[in-house]
This record gives sequence, C-alpha cells and structure tokens, in this order.
Amino acid sequence: MIRKFQPQDTDKIMKIWLESSLDSHDFIPASYWQKNFASVRDDYLPVSTTYVWEENGEIKAFASLKEEDKLGALFVAASARGRGIGKALMFELQKNHNRLNLQVYSQNKKAVRFYHRCGFQILREDIDTATGAPELLMSWNKGNVTGDLIYNYSRAAAGK
Repeated sequence: MIRKFQPQDTDKIMKIWLESSLDSHDFIPASYWQKNFASVRDDYLPVSTTYVWEENGEIKAFASLKEEDKLGALFVAASARGRGIGKALMFELQKNHNRLNLQVYSQNKKAVRFYHRCGFQILREDIDTATGAPELLMSWNKGNVTGDLIYNYSRAAAGK
C-alpha cells in the first residue's frame, strides 16, 4: 500500500536510504553516505513530499519529491527489490504530476535502466560536485509520447 510519509516513519526510511545508498553506489565512499545521514534526515525529509510503500505494517520503500517536480529519492529495501514496488511508487508520482526531473549517478546502471523504462529521457550529463562522480539529469513529461506510452502500457499491464 502506498501512503504519505509520517514522522514516525523516519527511522525506517533512513535505514532503507543508508543501506540502499551503500549497496547501489559502491563507487562512492561509504563515508559520504554516513556523513550525509543527518542532513537527509533533518534537512531533506521534513521539506520533501514523501510516499512510502508499506506491507503488513513494515515499510519496504519510499520516494521523495523536492519542490513540485524533483525526484530526490526512490529507494527499495534489498529484500523487496524486483517485485514492482519501485514501479508502483513511480506510477503514483507520474499519475499526480505532469513532469518529473531527477539526477542519478551514471554508474548506477540499474537505476538508469529503471528510469528509462519509466519513460525518463537523459537531458545532460554533469559532475556531482560533492562526490566528483558523473551524474545524469533525466526528465519525464506527461506530454512526452514515449513516456506516455510506457506509463500507459505499464498501468494497463498492472490492471489499473
């Protein structure tokens, strides 16, 4: 079930964030994620619009938007990956927004493929000044034919 974030979800979300960040970004030193833990928890989460995927009272994933259209986080717990939870969260966001933008490390090939499958297109490649790693700026628009086709096909396949 997808629902809005509640403050009591913070510890569970942060555990997923740290474990997933370490797992998916082995090209970034672990100390970077550990050093930014408090900032994500105390500065980012309170000003973001965050949705969680909850099963049997346990949070398995979350997605956060900064401002109106900037996807800042989409993380799925390792034990819940490959079950369509990330896609379900993405479709919820796409259903409620006309446009989404995100930045993803180009070395995170699984995430880049996931976002392509969800209809995102690469706008440009930059260097993340905090880590020195190359990152892609990607965008999805409801008016984008490719994005709409993928979104509508996936929703039809899911029976929605």
